[in-house]
Amino acid sequence: MDIDLWSPRLVAGISAGEDGEFPASRDAMLARFCRAKQRGADILATPTGHASQVLLQKAGLEGEMEQINTTFTQLTRQAAGTHGLVAGTLAPAGLELEPYGEASFTELMAIYRAQGSCLAKAGVDCFLVETSSALQYARCAVLALRKLKLPILASVRLDQDGELRHGGTALNALTVLQALGVSAFGLRGDYDREDLEEMVEGLAQMAKVPLMVQPAKYRMEGEDLCPLTQEELKAHCNRLMELGATLLYCAAGGERLSVPAQAVKEFAAAGKRHRPAPSDPDQVVLADAWEIYDMDYDRLELGPPLPCTADMSSVLMQQESGGFDVVRIRIDSPEDAQDFAQNEYMAHLPVCFLSHDEISLKLALMLYNGIALVDSQSSLPRKTLEKIAAKYGAVVY
Repeated sequence: MDIDLWSPRLVAGISAGEDGEFPASRDAMLARFCRAKQRGADILATPTGHASQVLLQKAGLEGEMEQINTTFTQLTRQAAGTHGLVAGTLAPAGLELEPYGEASFTELMAIYRAQGSCLAKAGVDCFLVETSSALQYARCAVLALRKLKLPILASVRLDQDGELRHGGTALNALTVLQALGVSAFGLRGDYDREDLEEMVEGLAQMAKVPLMVQPAKYRMEGEDLCPLTQEELKAHCNRLMELGATLLYCAAGGERLSVPAQAVKEFAAAGKRHRPAPSDPDQVVLADAWEIYDMDYDRLELGPPLPCTADMSSVLMQQESGGFDVVRIRIDSPEDAQDFAQNEYMAHLPVCFLSHDEISLKLALMLYNGIALVDSQSSLPRKTLEKIAAKYGAVVY
């Protein structure tokens, strides 16, 4: 389904722990969604953030994933009506990824895809990947869901310092996820009004996809966070729209939902519309999970190819101290791709993969939590390299 997400819209959803009490019954949930729709919500997000097979199994609901996701989608569709849109919500699935936990990237992809398939079958118009606290989880979900051919709205949760749990900033996450082809990028977190407005203004200068922003609830007064008044919230929502937000996200049960709804309505009525940020053809933007690197394409100096081992700390440090712009990694096998994935957090420069094996290169790019270069000195045809690189947001060099 083709959805114009550059058109200003209000997104409303129900998140346990963020929306007061989670509705105790189907009727209560439907009533809350209907109120959100009446107050101006354009997109309703299904309350399925905790409906992955892993979390349902922990709750004693093993085998009921399809039924639960279908039921919640149908209920949300009922409230959205004929002209409203329904986003299928997927949240962190309850597993910790390697190297911090025991779950592999492909295992987590399978979990996201299984739930996404249920939501797509139930008739959602798009996916909402909610509140990933680390970039690798958002990447994993996006890569899993792309095969289902629906727009993906991907949001990250930031702490009060504006960073993700395992490091990295909103700008870093935006850069990586828009390279993977998300349809919108979202921000959520408990920050104050001025910090959020400053963040949105900075992101808008790099955003090639619409920005979805959850308005702040607070303002700083000295060292204290104070709730925004009705008038302050109105001014804040208007300011977010002016600075670059296209979509505002709010809790469906929020009593002040009409305030952001009015901001969206007025922005659209004035004929205002944000556009993708321009690109510089002479620059290449690379990234890892923590930093972005805006570099001159014609002046990159790559280090010599490094073989992959279980412990690459010393060779990575040597290449970083050698004055190179990019660390070059030789990928000869799927095992090499796995080894580098375990070591990538020690690479404090952008990465270029040199591989003569198509499967190994695909795996290395899939596991790499950033935007990499692909070395054109590979024996693989350039068209093959470009096709593989495009799938993972990489750049053939």
